[in-house]
Amino acid sequence: MEDALRRLRCIRRIALTWVVSVTLLVLLGAVLAGFGRRFPAGVSFGVSVLLVGSLFLLYLVLSRLHLGLRLVLRLAEHADEGILVTDADNRIIYLNEGFSRMMGYTLAEARGQKPSLFKSGVHDDAFYKKMWTELKNRGYWHGTVWDQRKDGTLIERDTQLFCITDIRGRARGYAAIHKDVTELREIASQRDRLQYFQQQTGLPNEHYLRRRLSTLIERAVPFQLIMIKLVNRAQLEAVYTTAELDEALASAVKQLEIGQEGTGFLAQIDDDYIAIILYSKQSQTELFLQELQQVHQALSRPLDKGVHFQVSQGVVAFPDDAEAVSALLSRAKIAVEQAVETQTDSVHYSPALHERLSYQQRMKDAMEPALRAGEFFVNYQPIHAISDWRIIGFECLLRWRSKEMGEISPDWFIPVAEQYGWIDGLTDFVLEEGLDAKRDFEEAAGRPLYLFINISGKQLVGERLLRRVAKAAEQVEDPSTLTFEITESSFLEAIEVAVEQVKKIKRHGVKIAIDDFGTGYSSFRHLHRLPADILKVDKSFLSIPEHGGREIVKNAALLGRNLKLHVLIEGVEKEAHLDVITEAGAQYAQGFYLNRPLHRSDVLPILKKTAT
Repeated sequence: MEDALRRLRCIRRIALTWVVSVTLLVLLGAVLAGFGRRFPAGVSFGVSVLLVGSLFLLYLVLSRLHLGLRLVLRLAEHADEGILVTDADNRIIYLNEGFSRMMGYTLAEARGQKPSLFKSGVHDDAFYKKMWTELKNRGYWHGTVWDQRKDGTLIERDTQLFCITDIRGRARGYAAIHKDVTELREIASQRDRLQYFQQQTGLPNEHYLRRRLSTLIERAVPFQLIMIKLVNRAQLEAVYTTAELDEALASAVKQLEIGQEGTGFLAQIDDDYIAIILYSKQSQTELFLQELQQVHQALSRPLDKGVHFQVSQGVVAFPDDAEAVSALLSRAKIAVEQAVETQTDSVHYSPALHERLSYQQRMKDAMEPALRAGEFFVNYQPIHAISDWRIIGFECLLRWRSKEMGEISPDWFIPVAEQYGWIDGLTDFVLEEGLDAKRDFEEAAGRPLYLFINISGKQLVGERLLRRVAKAAEQVEDPSTLTFEITESSFLEAIEVAVEQVKKIKRHGVKIAIDDFGTGYSSFRHLHRLPADILKVDKSFLSIPEHGGREIVKNAALLGRNLKLHVLIEGVEKEAHLDVITEAGAQYAQGFYLNRPLHRSDVLPILKKTAT
């Protein structure tokens, strides 16, 4: 192109010289002709003007062409793209600086050679044959080509080829514009890694998971989505740094071998959730259950500092349980949260589970308005002394009669209150109602009566319960007539914390009862450490047929006596139970056979009758 520009510059100078020379000669000839009277002066002048004008027009055309070529050359030299021009024989006659930077060749090195100089060997002959066929037929070709730089490295280039033709349509050369897409693809790859992968563990994230789920749904591929939650992250973070924990989690995940040989796909949604897609079509078969167990075992393996991952799993199947991405993910989370709540390894999603959690959500939303509207109330179940069957106290039982949902069992609303932080407010309500009723009951009976109040294991953490117990102890003449019931499982969750809190509670002179004793089998080795006063044997043992329940109740009562605890047996529902509890040697009993839970107004006549 530079040669063409030099030749054009030379032609323009010659044309300018011609214009000046011919103009002078014509003018001189015209003057002489006019003097010689051979031609009329007008004709001579017209011919002169015509010749000069033609030559001047030629000069202008050449100047414009020169300017255009200069502009094209300037643009080509400063372009980021690589530009290559060949002649009709496909030999290189020009390349710009961008091409030189891209490929490492100068114009002097490449001039006269064919573009096959850059051939990488990636493409076969059929590829180039197809490219040349399209270029000759259409005059244009666009595609991606792998070429080889001067230093031997490969480069991927976005390439546009043009055929340069004359006015008759014959090929006079070829031009190519190249753009390096190797770097662009790396940038795109980095962007994808940021967008679709967790930076700490390198696992696909939720965005990638959603794409994979969408693809499987579009192709109607049956699969199971397993949502796994890391339950004990807080405990692990007390032992490991965040980086160490991420590394340990990534190492554990690699043991799963998910995704190999098309078996599934694994992603990390956030710090606490991992999702696994298994392509097995038989979601309920023994094979799938084995795979599920293997996943749980791999993620629960011991770590190097004496701790281990605690995980729960929620399972949802496509298309049986849901047919949309969002529904699959939300229902998988419903299942895993249920597994966490029930402390089980895994839970399969079901419509009944969804209905249950929806019901819990309704309870949670209605709980605060219900407290203000007076929908909660307290019933009082009498507790009898086995020695003479006299009523010695009452257990306060919270009840909820909702205007919208009807009667709601405590087994339903108490866990919801614990989960969403309403349990303190409910306990305050029970204490206020119970203490007020206790004064009326004692006045009617003419003697002190015990009051049993249930407290949640979740309330053992913090100072709020201690302040509330202290206030309650000040409101009665004898604090020892107040008994706070704590379930056995509450002690087992954090034995050290529970023991210390119970000791602080007892400093106010109140008593402690261990409720539902026997349901947490591991407590026997901790029982002697608990500063309790009363052991409440769970009501389920009396319903065991034949002699099994009788023996359990007897042994539980014997254990309580050996630990110097009073024993209260729950669930006395028929006359036959009286012989069991009498033989066991327990001190107290309660149950429907003795008395059902009573409204406050129904208690007073009974106490007045026994008082007289």
